[in-house]
Amino acid sequence: MDNLLYFPNITVPKTDWIYKSLLYWDGVETITPESYLREPNLFEGRHMLDFLEAELVVPVMPMNYIYKFVH
Repeated sequence: MDNLLYFPNITVPKTDWIYKSLLYWDGVETITPESYLREPNLFEGRHMLDFLEAELVVPVMPMNYIYKFVH
């Protein structure tokens, strides 16, 4: 699956950019602290929760990749 990495913010803005990007990419990944996954209300805006629920935005936790690399 080909995803776009959105950086530097955790919350993807609700703009035309996101909708146009989803026409070309399977989804959008955003670097997300683990605490946001435990408390989704930390994300800014209801649209972000909708994107996550529809799996259009996928949270990526760098610790998962660091752990795999080290071990």
